[in-house]
Amino acid sequence: GKGAAPGVPFVPFVPPPPPPSEWVFPLEGDRIDVEAEVGGVDAWVTAEILSVLVNGSFLARIDLPDLSDTWQDWFTWQDEGTDWRRREHSKAPPKKWKWIKEGEAIEVEVSVGEGDEAQTAWVTAQVTSVLVDGQFQARIELPGDAWDDWFSWGDEDVEWRRIPEPEPEPEPPPDPNAPWGRHLTARAAEPPPARHADPAALFATLQSRIAEMRTSPHDLDDEIDGWYIKYKLRKKGHSGPRAGDILVVDPVDGKSFASMVAVRRKLGLSEHSGHASPGANGRGGGGGGGGSNVERRSVGTRHTPHLGAFASAPPPPEGWVWPTEGERIEVEVQASEDVPAVWIPSKVLVVLVDAQFQASIALPDGSDAWEDWFSWQDEGTD
Repeated sequence: GKGAAPGVPFVPFVPPPPPPSEWVFPLEGDRIDVEAEVGGVDAWVTAEILSVLVNGSFLARIDLPDLSDTWQDWFTWQDEGTDWRRREHSKAPPKKWKWIKEGEAIEVEVSVGEGDEAQTAWVTAQVTSVLVDGQFQARIELPGDAWDDWFSWGDEDVEWRRIPEPEPEPEPPPDPNAPWGRHLTARAAEPPPARHADPAALFATLQSRIAEMRTSPHDLDDEIDGWYIKYKLRKKGHSGPRAGDILVVDPVDGKSFASMVAVRRKLGLSEHSGHASPGANGRGGGGGGGGSNVERRSVGTRHTPHLGAFASAPPPPEGWVWPTEGERIEVEVQASEDVPAVWIPSKVLVVLVDAQFQASIALPDGSDAWEDWFSWQDEGTD
């Protein structure tokens, strides 16, 4: 048992009586836990069974957790639960178990007092080391006494427990003058908010404000006619300007949208209305087009007299990376009203001097293909 010292030759002992019929013999190669002295205190450490005798005795190799020592020792079936135990008692903690960290403060149950006056109490202890199987050592200090002891993840709330984290402070009520507060006020208004009288004008205003937000190096939010708009930067990439995502919340029913395609659909606008960008059929994010023929010139000086007329976009901000003809991008497409909008690959065909460009779009299943126009302002939304 644990009293044997490393390096001391084995001395024959009186064989134990046969184990009871229901006792399960361990097998050679099984891993068990044995009690050994570690750092001056008794702890359960892993051991491997080397040989098993018919009388229930077996030889095991013991390795200290820090690998500072290893030796072999004999055990009997009678020692189970005192000098050794099966691995079921110290199996790895479940995935959802929150690991204890070295230096963390916990509470452990100890006996305080002597004799008949002794009582159990929870006292603070500090974790000093943690093993990979969920066992850990903690330093316990009482007035006039201090010691180290070992605990297991399975003993939580029995022999030790975590110190409850302080209750988080309640969040302050939203500022009624901030964008989100104004949005909530609009939603709670009596009578309830109604649909905008001019959905196309509202959509154009929202689109224009989001385009302005995209030029900002910071997160922004705003409220327009009760609609809440939020622009949040993504984590910085390896190169190029940072992109961001949008959130638009409807004041009528509180539904939120992450794309202007969805907002356009929510407002009941046709796919080629609500945004002054060109395109024959408006199936991509850029919207529709048509109109009179006006000769325009791409960045590559290609003459394009066949293009439809549309309002010129304001110039892109400094630092905006221009797409190039032939470059692959992704555009948001909704194949039908029954399916949500998705991002699909597209190829840039023509780039104009005001940063509007035409792209070729094809559905992944090959059922449809078309060309559509986009603006630098649509990046991240369409």
